Amino acid sequence: MIVLRSTSLSEPQRAISSSARPHPVHKPEAASMMQTLMQGLSIIRRAES
Repeated sequence: MIVLRSTSLSEPQRAISSSARPHPVHKPEAASMMQTLMQGLSIIRRAES
């Protein structure tokens, strides 16, 4: 059985501002960047042969 919620009972929630909850900063590791580079070079070499 599915119970539907009434929209009038719940108040809309405010968005969390970035100053209150900052987003994480992505910092790729050097080893990961090197692996990506090597995979790209491998694909290029296969395409050339």
